[in-house]
Amino acid sequence: MPDKDEEKFEFINLEKSLISSFFQDRKMWVDLKDHIDPNYFNDKNVSKIFQILKIYFNRYKDFPNKDQIKYLATKKSFDKDGFKAIEEIYAKKHMELSEIDFLREETNYFIKNSKLERAIMSSVNLLEKKDYSQIYNLITDAVHWNPDINLGTDYSNAVKRYAVLDELITDVVETPWESLNHFLSGGFYKKELYLFVASSSVGKSIALDQVALHSWDKLGMNVAVITFEMSEERKGQRMDACKFGIPVTEVYNEKGKVINSFENNKRKNKLFIKELPQTATATDIEQYLYQVKLYENIDIDLLVVDYMDIMSPKRARVNEYLDQGTVGADLRDLAKQLFIPVISACLGLDTEIETKERGKLKTKDVKVGEHVLSKNNIYNKVLDKQFNSNTDLYEITTKSGKKIICSENHVFPTDKGETTIKKGLKKGSKLFIKKNH
Repeated sequence: MPDKDEEKFEFINLEKSLISSFFQDRKMWVDLKDHIDPNYFNDKNVSKIFQILKIYFNRYKDFPNKDQIKYLATKKSFDKDGFKAIEEIYAKKHMELSEIDFLREETNYFIKNSKLERAIMSSVNLLEKKDYSQIYNLITDAVHWNPDINLGTDYSNAVKRYAVLDELITDVVETPWESLNHFLSGGFYKKELYLFVASSSVGKSIALDQVALHSWDKLGMNVAVITFEMSEERKGQRMDACKFGIPVTEVYNEKGKVINSFENNKRKNKLFIKELPQTATATDIEQYLYQVKLYENIDIDLLVVDYMDIMSPKRARVNEYLDQGTVGADLRDLAKQLFIPVISACLGLDTEIETKERGKLKTKDVKVGEHVLSKNNIYNKVLDKQFNSNTDLYEITTKSGKKIICSENHVFPTDKGETTIKKGLKKGSKLFIKKNH
């Protein structure tokens, strides 16, 4: 394996072309400039030119023109071969797009290999120290290195926007409940986090189990269920009760029926149940899914986390209750990164919690400044309080048969002006609708 000083670009004759390509593809330059070691270049003159370009760009956010770089090269005591290299690089102004793409791919490949080699070499000493988490971080960072910075969606590029939208709305994960699918415009969408919010012991975990089971059993998806409270085996037993319509207390006595069903109906898609400690973070879940990919060679289509309130954030904040907002952001980021829906749950506003000042209160009644008992048996001061509460949903059926699901505050235009269910919309009211409806 080569040492750092021996790592050299394999495309020796194209090093000048690589520099020229940066002038035509500014994004490529910004993506790669900080990841290219000057020692990668075989031609020392090209290496010097690269270093001048980088220093100049970091200061002025642009490339020097030919006169400017010649002036800077003079100060660096370039010889005639160095000035010749400048002329050749600046002379090549119109490169084919395919040539630039080739150079980008070859450079990316080389840098990634270099990072991985260095990570492996650094891991040798860490292995002796049994620092496995640091080894994982080094290797993972190298494997996942991607220089392509995303600046977001160009609104005017409608063709690309709708091509991506088509991909997002393809294979929407429907829930087991038709009314919820209607409310969600079909089901759960990729790159999004969905939460079941309710008080303790009202069925949040059971709802999550049913979503996971339905997606695996009826939709043929690969599903991962992360459990923090219940063992993997007990979670599986509860899913068996749902799948086979057996009371959960009787499932063990009917295990022969369950086992025979699975033995007789082999499936290619997988449902994994993974128990993690309550100290686990979104990073631990990502690591687990990486292992699933590594060992099973499958991509997970849906992630179910039971449940968000029990997880730990990647970076702990001052207050445990503020941490939960951070956990939600972590899971949302994971959904975006994996391009799948992530489903979880959290406690609702009517959940009772212990306060230092007034005893047991509903979450929604706790005031800023009061102290709330946390799971580590410490009273934490409430620094802020924010919540959004959805009202009950109503289904309206019009004379034409059209059904509308809405909240009590949804505004409808009627023959008597705008109104809502809360303000008096009732049977017999006349709604203004579009002609094609």
